[in-house]
Amino acid sequence: MIRVGVLLILALLSAPALATIFSVPPIVVTPVTPSTITVLGYSTPTIDESQTDTTTVTYDVDASADFIAVSVTGLGAYGGATPFAISGVTWNGVSVTQAVTTFGEFVAGPTYRQITQVYYLNAPDTGSHNLVVTNNTNGSDIGAIFVNVQIIAMSGVKTSSPLDTSGSANTPGSDTVNINTTSTTSGVRVGARAVLSSGGGSSYTAGGGIVETEDENDSGNAVGFFTGYALTPSTGLFGFSTDYGTGSDGLIDTAVVAVFKAQ
Repeated sequence: MIRVGVLLILALLSAPALATIFSVPPIVVTPVTPSTITVLGYSTPTIDESQTDTTTVTYDVDASADFIAVSVTGLGAYGGATPFAISGVTWNGVSVTQAVTTFGEFVAGPTYRQITQVYYLNAPDTGSHNLVVTNNTNGSDIGAIFVNVQIIAMSGVKTSSPLDTSGSANTPGSDTVNINTTSTTSGVRVGARAVLSSGGGSSYTAGGGIVETEDENDSGNAVGFFTGYALTPSTGLFGFSTDYGTGSDGLIDTAVVAVFKAQ
């Protein structure tokens, strides 16, 4: 009886049976290629010198866009304990998310504060809508001098947690500013810089691989603005060279870069 049992077990553990018991289906690996980010367009830069607490920009976002990046720079003066601030940014009534911000100050009677920021929004409403930037101008001791805004529409940006990394610089008097961004994935870098100088306005020269979307010079107010993006590479230096103008120097010089991931 024991002999029959052993023979039965050996029969069950024969090669065909073992192959059936321990067979593992093949693992099929499908290559995943990151989608390419496409910049579909950008708004005409808006420099609002109305010195009010809201700036409104109307822009027609392409129907295939699934992402917008927004650069915002505001310069304001304040004389009390509460500094000038950008208090909110919305696209068609929906709040956009701040990716990076920095500020610099210069004291000359009141304190002048310049704020430079990048915001973003996944799945924005497409078509013609308003972007509204709100600051804390109160008509007494806080007042906006200017607000500068630009919108960049894209497709192919990661739909969930798109922000990879960011960087900023506050370097008054420096002709060249380089912000190093170390990204782990392919993506797009969006950067902005603004300068308040002691003389005329400033002009910019973008570093290699950077596409300029704004190079504005308001010599009457001695300010200059730059916005740009770089698709390749998504890591490395995002550089700006500045000409402050003859006999002038940078009083406030703020710059930011945000890196967004591709799908």
